[in-house]
Amino acid sequence: MTQPHPPGWYPDPQVPKTIRYWDGHQWTAQTRRVETKKSNNWKWLLGVLAILVVIGVVGSVVGDESEDDSADTSSTGTTLVPVETLSPAEQEAQERANSAALEAEASRESQQRAAQLDKSSYQQTDSRTWQLVVKNPDAHIGEKYVVYGYVVQADSAMGSSAIRVQTDGQQVEWYDMDVNTVANAGLASFSEIVEDDLVTMWVEITGSVTYDTTMGGSMTAPEVEVNIIEQYGTTG
Repeated sequence: MTQPHPPGWYPDPQVPKTIRYWDGHQWTAQTRRVETKKSNNWKWLLGVLAILVVIGVVGSVVGDESEDDSADTSSTGTTLVPVETLSPAEQEAQERANSAALEAEASRESQQRAAQLDKSSYQQTDSRTWQLVVKNPDAHIGEKYVVYGYVVQADSAMGSSAIRVQTDGQQVEWYDMDVNTVANAGLASFSEIVEDDLVTMWVEITGSVTYDTTMGGSMTAPEVEVNIIEQYGTTG
C-alpha cells in the first residue's frame, strides 16, 4: 500500500510554475506562483561600472576647469613685483632730491613772476607796430608789450577778471585808440577799473578770441593777459 504524502506545498501537476497545498489526503485550492530566482550579480556589476563612468566624467570636467583656471591665472594674473626697500641713507638722498626739485620749481615760478612784474621786460611800441601785432596776434603769442587804452566794457557780462579795451601802442587821444582788445587779468587786478578809464597796461599776447556781440553777430579780437595796469585818467 502506497504511503500518502505528508501535508505540504508541492508542484501543481496541472499548472506549471505553481505549487499547490496537499493536506495529506487531497489537493486544496491554495496555490502559489513559483518565481525562478536569478543571480543579481550582473546588476551589481552594472551599478559599479556606472559609478566608475560617472566618476571618470566628473574628474575629466574638474581637471579641464582646473587647467582653464591655471591658464587664466597665468595669462591674466597680476605679476607681483618685489618692492625694493630703500636704506635710511637712500631714503634721505631721495628726500633731498625731491626737496631740491620742489625748490627749483618754486624758484622758477618766482623768477617768472618777477619777470612779469618787471616793467622793463615789456617792449615799448608805437601805433603802427601795434597795428601789425594785432593784425595776426596768434603769430605773436608770448610777446610782451606796453599798450594804452580806454575801457569800453567792464561789466558783469565780462566778469571780474576780464575787460574790453580800445588800445593803441602809443598814449594818443582816447578817440584815436581803435584796436578792440580783450584783456584778461594775469597778475593784475581789475577791481578798481571801470568803464571810460584811461589805462596803461603791461600785457602778454595770448592769441585771438571770438565772442558774440549784443547785435547778434560775432567779432574776433586780439587777446592779452594783463600783469600790470595803471589808471591815468578818464574819458568821462
